[in-house]
Amino acid sequence: MLVSVFLPIGFMEGNTGRLFRELSVTLASAVALSAFVALTLTPMMASKLVRPHREKRGFSAFVHARLDRLTAAYRRGVVRSN
Repeated sequence: MLVSVFLPIGFMEGNTGRLFRELSVTLASAVALSAFVALTLTPMMASKLVRPHREKRGFSAFVHARLDRLTAAYRRGVVRSN
C-alpha cells in the first residue's frame, strides 16, 4: 500500500527527517483515509444511488445497439478463426 512508502520518510533522521516528518504523516493518513472511503463507503453509496434502468432510450439505446453489433461481429470473428 502507498502508506508504507510515505510513513518511513517520517522516521528519517537529521534535517531531512525534520522537514519531511509532517508531510509524510499527512500524506500517509490521507492515503489511508482515501483507501478506507474507496473500499467501504463508495460501493455502498453507489448501490444506493445508481439504479438499473429497465429500458434503454435515446442515446443510451443507440450506444448499446452499436455495442451489441460490435460484440456479435467480434464473436463471429473469433468463432470463424477457430
